[in-house]
Amino acid sequence: MNANRFTQKSLEAIQSAQQLAETNRNTQLEPIHLLKTLTDEADDLNAQLLASMQVDMRAFSSAIDRALAALPTYSGDGQQTYAAPTVSRAVSEAEAQAKRMGDAYVSVEHLMLGLLEKPDDTLKKLFSQFRIQKDAYLTALKSVRGNRTVNTDNPEGTYDVLKKYGQDLVELARAHKLDPVIGRDNEIRSIIRILSRKTKNNPCLIGEPGVGKTAIAEGLALRIVRGDVPDNLKDRSLFSLDMGFTKLADKYAEHAEEERGWVTKCIDRLLDLGCEVKLGAKEDKPVCKNPVDWLKYDLQVSIDGLAWLKDITEAAREDYTTFDILKAYYQDEEEDMYWGQAQLDMIECIGVQNWLLQQL
Repeated sequence: MNANRFTQKSLEAIQSAQQLAETNRNTQLEPIHLLKTLTDEADDLNAQLLASMQVDMRAFSSAIDRALAALPTYSGDGQQTYAAPTVSRAVSEAEAQAKRMGDAYVSVEHLMLGLLEKPDDTLKKLFSQFRIQKDAYLTALKSVRGNRTVNTDNPEGTYDVLKKYGQDLVELARAHKLDPVIGRDNEIRSIIRILSRKTKNNPCLIGEPGVGKTAIAEGLALRIVRGDVPDNLKDRSLFSLDMGFTKLADKYAEHAEEERGWVTKCIDRLLDLGCEVKLGAKEDKPVCKNPVDWLKYDLQVSIDGLAWLKDITEAAREDYTTFDILKAYYQDEEEDMYWGQAQLDMIECIGVQNWLLQQL
């Protein structure tokens, strides 16, 4: 197992499985420990995928807990918990799955596929009981992941972007979490008429806060649930995006201030160490003509910069103060990179025009 080829989430799952086995005083780290950490939280990717496969996650979690309770334990101190051969086979299969899928890193979905492909007797019974099959899992995964490949060590943050940064009004209506909309029938009918056109079918609601724009969208969601819409709108989803996510200008104004702050910290540290700091100019870069090209360019700058920053952070490991500054800088830049990737994923999901509209 090459830890450098595993994503942050997959490493966390393996480490948590090891800690779980030690906490339970189990004699070995078993596949059921890994399955527990891969599906334990409701917002985990695998838990969401299994839920979309109509698996009763509460009953599934209880069955896992019963299987864990049945494992042999040890008493006394000094016992070390080792991974069972079945875990090693599942992890090796996960690496093979990642390679077959053209991924550079082993992510949590690959670990799940490894367990599905190389289950021990306990997992075989569990998967059979809840009718969890590899093909159905792959279908659910493709609906979330699409054709993207895992090229970073935190790809899970870019999956299912709409659900992550918004809420499905149709699902809320289906769960009876939306209030009835009264007095907006004409506006809702107009929206339906525009959406049903073959061309020029992008309605835009403009108005001051509080005039009822959201109510119209919720009214449409309620009609979709009742089936009171044309056939082309039946079984559609309607997402309300978090407006905090769309503050593009504010985001990058804040980002510029953060960058200046980090540069100042680094320069101050170099001066404290007695270094000489010289500022120079770099050659001009092409001017991006549209925001999408700019996002792509900015993302590539972040990726290239993180590779360089990682090297100098490792080189400064023996100087704790410098190392802490550079490590915090690296983590901040990493978050900015994921945000930029999420923007591009959002554009892929909803189209550039809708994305630009969200920036208003």
